Amino acid sequence: MRDAAEWEAVLARNPFPEEAERDPGHLVVTFFKDAPSAKAVKALEAAITSRNWNTVRRLGALVGLE
Repeated sequence: MRDAAEWEAVLARNPFPEEAERDPGHLVVTFFKDAPSAKAVKALEAAITSRNWNTVRRLGALVGLE
């Protein structure tokens, strides 16, 4: 779970704002409790099936951020 302030930070820190605007369905967002190890990152890269930017924006709108 993320509260409204955390969700606002996610939206604000998007490192790919132009891509998100152009093609939000292909910008993937992944949330972790702790930073993953390098080995875990490689495994994650091979199996990404996470939230896309459209979903992140819609969830942000649900908490009144967009």
